[in-house]
Amino acid sequence: MKNFTEEQIAQMYDNLPEDLKDAIFGLEMNEIVEKIGRENQLNIEQIGDLANETGMVMLGVTHPNEFIGNLADRLEVDKEKARAIAQEINEQIFKKVRDSIRKIHNMREEEERGGGARFSFSGKEGESYETGASSSFQKTQGETLKSEHSREDILKEIEKDHTQENLVPEIMKANANPFEEKMKEGVLIAPVEEKLLPEPEKPKKYQGFDPYKEPID
Repeated sequence: MKNFTEEQIAQMYDNLPEDLKDAIFGLEMNEIVEKIGRENQLNIEQIGDLANETGMVMLGVTHPNEFIGNLADRLEVDKEKARAIAQEINEQIFKKVRDSIRKIHNMREEEERGGGARFSFSGKEGESYETGASSSFQKTQGETLKSEHSREDILKEIEKDHTQENLVPEIMKANANPFEEKMKEGVLIAPVEEKLLPEPEKPKKYQGFDPYKEPID
């Protein structure tokens, strides 16, 4: 995947239709991605990668033709499992903003012959659309889309991995080594054997005799 600067990504976001803007950072998308990930036995890191790849398609950074292949690589799963996950994302997320996704990716309704995994977006009444090979990001001529978010907020959100929020157990957030913690508590320190010290010698009582005193006759 081509690397983009923050400015380029922010510009892409600015040019998105409003429904895609709302969907990318919406709570519903995060919940759906997490649910799909858990149902497919993905760990926290994999769920984060799934959310990232899903967002990149909706942002216009990666083309839907590459979605299945990218999932297989990022999640380290076989193509069949990646395809099954992609279809769930399609049905529960992409389908709701299908027209906008087709617009930003310049997708064609007629099937194109060529390499690359194909990914269809289901339409109404069983209608489906195959993605084309072109991955150009086009803005409708004369149309100006205004962002409801500031550029700074956008960049923070893009850099943020939403699906991992509140998913990391507290024990994983700690930097301390558990063995170091135990040492601090004294749990791993060998017990010191208690030794009985001898009782201090008692001072002798004064007998009334002074060796330095001369005897009196």
